[in-house]
Amino acid sequence: MPKTSPFRLSLMFLLLILLLTTAVFAAPDSQAEPVEPTAQQQTLEASVNDLFRQTAEAQQPDYTQTVQALFESALTATADAPTPAAEITPQPVDVSGLEVVETTEIDLFAGPGRTSAYLAPNGEYFAWFGPVDNDAGICIYTIAGENTGCVPFSENYDSSSVRWSPDSTKLVFAQDFLRMFIDSDIWMFDVETLSVTNITDDGLEDTNFLTGKEDDPASPPIDLVPMWGADSQSVYFLRYLVDDEADRNRPDLYRLDLAMGEMEIVHSFVTLSPFGIYRGDISPDGHWLAYTVDTQDRKTMNVRLLDLETNEDRLLTPFAVSDERPFQIDYLQFSADSLYVLTRDPVLLSRGMPLQPEDPVSRVFDLDGNEFLIDPERSVIGAGWLATGASLVYQVMDADDPGEGAMYVTGEPGEPGRLLLAGRYLPPTTRQEQILSGSNNTLLMTARGGSPLIVLRLASE
Repeated sequence: MPKTSPFRLSLMFLLLILLLTTAVFAAPDSQAEPVEPTAQQQTLEASVNDLFRQTAEAQQPDYTQTVQALFESALTATADAPTPAAEITPQPVDVSGLEVVETTEIDLFAGPGRTSAYLAPNGEYFAWFGPVDNDAGICIYTIAGENTGCVPFSENYDSSSVRWSPDSTKLVFAQDFLRMFIDSDIWMFDVETLSVTNITDDGLEDTNFLTGKEDDPASPPIDLVPMWGADSQSVYFLRYLVDDEADRNRPDLYRLDLAMGEMEIVHSFVTLSPFGIYRGDISPDGHWLAYTVDTQDRKTMNVRLLDLETNEDRLLTPFAVSDERPFQIDYLQFSADSLYVLTRDPVLLSRGMPLQPEDPVSRVFDLDGNEFLIDPERSVIGAGWLATGASLVYQVMDADDPGEGAMYVTGEPGEPGRLLLAGRYLPPTTRQEQILSGSNNTLLMTARGGSPLIVLRLASE
């Protein structure tokens, strides 16, 4: 080995100490609890001990060679170490300068009939449910309109139940029991493999509760309301048993661990009416379940909150039973900061009732049940949270001209909104419940009158 100068030897020794300290002892917080060394760290430590042992046992120890060997070993080990992927988190949006900076039309329709489009949380692509090769199917499109693949799927699905996983890799949805009276299981679509899997399969997918016979075997369980856990590795859902009439008022909340394939009951409910719970959402922090519940006469629906850590269950919304103003909720969604719940009540639109700013279609409540008018001056008919905090976009309708309206954005419920875009825009789903946005501040919409899909990109000018 070539002779090494004292200066170079000293420099190499200092660099060696730095490399070993970084690889073996570095911690994000000096007060953090000790952690188990990684395989890389164990390899470095073993190399240090082994080289110094060999040097000490040599007849003519040469610690210069030892330090140089350690230096080269450390360089090799740290070069081979994989660099952890940076965690991508949405950045807070300053809505005071937020504008629509780009509008793109995609030659694809969603909303009318049985077609729907669902924007992924990352805002890079969307799932489209519709006709594929003369059959029903699911396709993935980029927001530029490129079709990256389709898979046939002919089951009757509940378009209101479709939910993306927080990491944008999968969707879950239920079959449409509430309209078709068929056995409903929970299905999962994998974006990478373009596969659809029944994840609560009971082997009785073709059971129809309207055409069943008295001598049929026991009815299968009805699985509804799929919801993702915050880790994207677990799916929650409701299961109803139907053979005993009382069971139809006692759904169980299950949690399915996708990696282990194991299910557990998290909570058991008692409702006032059969199948009284059929909409829900889990907060992004994984702490809360918000769910809808019918009154006994089904004239009014309320929202309740379940604490998934303590099992405490309480009423959130104060809607009273009324023949003049019944409340129905077909969608609810937590804000990104888990502090608010957005609800949508379609009764005003479906019955042609008067629209007033103080009685909107879309409402927001904090976790104490206080209501915040999204816009106290305009009639809000649709809304959706942005990817950070409690910012949201919302659609208003002109009460004098229902065909006209505008889209607004606000930094928090109760704060004055800013005009984003004039016109009447709609969510691209069959029942047009919610406005979904991506973490890149992209919106996927359609326009009134059956226009193609429209991608709106928001940014601060």
